[in-house]
Amino acid sequence: ADADDNARWKLAVPAPVSAAARRREFRSRTAAQLQQDGDLPVLLVNTTVYGDEDEAHIRLDLFEELSRAREELDARLDELFERGGTYHSTHATAHRDLERLRAIFPGQRYMAVDYPEVIYVEQRAEMARTSLVWAEIEARAQDDCGGWPSVRELKQWLCLCSRPLSWKLAILEEIDMLAAREELAALERSESIEQVEALTQLAEEVTAILESAEDDELRHACEARLDDIQASLEAARAHFDELRRDQDLAAQRAKDRNAASLVDLILAMVMQRCTTQRATNESEEQFAARMVDEHQAIVALWQGDFGRLPYSADDLA
Repeated sequence: ADADDNARWKLAVPAPVSAAARRREFRSRTAAQLQQDGDLPVLLVNTTVYGDEDEAHIRLDLFEELSRAREELDARLDELFERGGTYHSTHATAHRDLERLRAIFPGQRYMAVDYPEVIYVEQRAEMARTSLVWAEIEARAQDDCGGWPSVRELKQWLCLCSRPLSWKLAILEEIDMLAAREELAALERSESIEQVEALTQLAEEVTAILESAEDDELRHACEARLDDIQASLEAARAHFDELRRDQDLAAQRAKDRNAASLVDLILAMVMQRCTTQRATNESEEQFAARMVDEHQAIVALWQGDFGRLPYSADDLA
């Protein structure tokens, strides 16, 4: 491997933190964060179709309808988000987002409606207080898994998109697992190249001693030591080449199958539901182009952070 290859593979990788430890940390932080931030999610709903009906009645009717949905809430919200006219926001950003929607869609009326007080979290098969679910979402979103810019950016966009809260929580957990897996893989590659570099330097030092040695006993000792180092160096290089070969093979398989990386798949689901992030002076085409640019930028960040993109096992089989 040449110097450029070594630089590409040798990453400053922090010590990985177990998923269980992260989960305990998130759970312990949620109550304190909720008390400190006081922010909660809300839905922004197009009420134009209700005509001149009183807004208080509309808000109450929608809130009660969603509260009755219980286990079907995710499906109901996903239907509303997909149809358009309903968007995710928070108490802190609702006013700004409402003004933006009214500017983007002139003549349409919008209002904020609270989520039900408890929601069904599908992946945990339990009802949970919406405030605590949102606090955990925010806690996970603020954790960049050791300082990776790509993870931070991906999570921030995910929080902004219009998708059910339990979906966001599940995908945030998936991102954490992906980042942990990539940390370990990057750590193995980094340790491999460091071992090759250390053994190469040691071989050079012993060779220099051998070339200047005049004592036969010292020469024999250096030769024996150099043989051991060369054997270890050969094994280390073979391991490094195997890691690189496996990664190149995985990338080629994904390319041959035209497979999208898991990061691309998550970003596609996120970016198509970020209407509230459209600027009032942006056309629909300009906004779509900006979302593509944001998508590509985060993918590039991930590649820069971890040296590769993650794919599903099925795509690499």
